[in-house]
Order: sequence, then structure tokens, then C-alpha cells
Amino acid sequence: MQGKTHAGNRAKPRRGQVFSCHLGVGVGSEFKKRRSCVVLSNNVNNVNNSIVIVAPITHTEKDLPICVPIADKHGADGSLVLNGCANLSGMRSVSSYRFAGLICELKNEEMDKIDAAIARQLDIMRHYSTLQSVIQDNKDHIERLNSVLERLCKILLLSLTLKNAILYLQKEPFTSGAVILTSQREEVTSGLPFQYRLVRGSKKNCRKYTYFESK
Repeated sequence: MQGKTHAGNRAKPRRGQVFSCHLGVGVGSEFKKRRSCVVLSNNVNNVNNSIVIVAPITHTEKDLPICVPIADKHGADGSLVLNGCANLSGMRSVSSYRFAGLICELKNEEMDKIDAAIARQLDIMRHYSTLQSVIQDNKDHIERLNSVLERLCKILLLSLTLKNAILYLQKEPFTSGAVILTSQREEVTSGLPFQYRLVRGSKKNCRKYTYFESK
């Protein structure tokens, strides 16, 4: 077999790496001969199994959702080592003994696009779309719950403030028998929530208390 390698030299590729791969003889429109291929199978499989899943890198300009453009890759000397697109129509399992050498490694963003193309090619994108819809609905529901919780907290704070104000006024009865509302801010009492305060007036013979919302 072309490209056969000694067992001790079997490549243990990582997902996203691009190797020069001997695909052998093809039938019909199958990809064949020596091609650059990106590794698609997961790393656990790649380490423990000699059979890995790859997709060929082609230079056919096709506006197809199964062809993912790959940014030009250059070597240390600046020379071009890889360009084209990952063609997911040619996904196949191969032996890692077919790998002749590592060329480069694709970026995470490129692999994300390849994952989406795989989902379209295998007709499982609909499952992802359903999950994304469910996740978005849950996010919207959580936002609504947070809004309700925020309003409830404000109501609770106001309730506690009013309770503290009543308790305070019960300890300090009015000589005038009424609470006189005023915008004048004088002595601010302590022990109440920071958003609301009681203010003591200074008029003679009458102890006035004002309840106001601080700005």
C-alpha cells in the first residue's frame, strides 16, 4: 500500500491538524492520491485508534455550504504551505499510517465553521437549531424572572423601610399629633435603609418628622 509506515512510527494526530495523506486509488469521484487532509475525529480516538476521520483540502471554487474556506498558511520561511477549502463531502476514515507529514494546524474559528458544515452534511444541524432555540427561550425566561425579582426586592426594601419608620416614630411620639411633610433636610437619623431617611425638624414646641426618598 502506498504510504505504508512502520507501526512504531504511527502518527498520533490531534483534531484540527492538517497532514499530507495518501488516499490511494479512488473510485468515481472519490478523492484519491496524495492530498492535504484535516483531522476531524476527537483526540481520544486519535491517540488510541489508528483509524481517524479526515476531510480533504481542495482548491475547487464551489459556493457550497459543505466547503469551508481555509486561510492561507505559511511556513517558517514565509512560503505558502496550505490554501483552499475543507471539503466535507469527502469525509472518510483512514489509517493514520497513511499520513506522510504534518503540514499545519487550523485555528479554532476555522474548526468551528467546519463543525457547522459537518452538521449540515450529516443533516444533524436541525438538532442544533432546536437546541439553540430552547436555550434562547430559557435565557429570555431567566431575564424576565430577574426583572420580576428586581421589582420584588424593591417592594421588600420599601416595606422594611416603612416598618422601620413606623417603629421609630412609635418610640418618638409627636407632640403635635401629626406628621408634617416638608422638603427641608436637617438632622438625618441613623438605623434605616440608605434609600429612605427620617429628618427631624427644628421648630420650637413641635417635633416634626419628615419621610422622604433620597435622590
